[in-house]
Amino acid sequence: MDEEERAGLVGELNENPAGLGKVYQRVLDAVPFDEAADPEGGENIFFYPTANAIIMLFIFPDEYIGVTTASEVVTFIEHAGGSQIMDHIIRSMSGE
Repeated sequence: MDEEERAGLVGELNENPAGLGKVYQRVLDAVPFDEAADPEGGENIFFYPTANAIIMLFIFPDEYIGVTTASEVVTFIEHAGGSQIMDHIIRSMSGE
């Protein structure tokens, strides 16, 4: 998405905040809570959109749950820089 498309989308969402729900429905699959909480389900990263942020839940193999926002993850990636850091994070989430 280029800057012009992004600005257009932001403008549309500012005019019609309910449109944000339509965007989420197009890019996210709803998962019932019972399925999300199942450690055998195979999925360990979930997104919970709110009016102010997209909350990210990371379910770790040791039954801990990490909580952050999508914007914090993007900010971290911009500052992390090295692939070793990201590789370590991905391995720690997958339990391998």
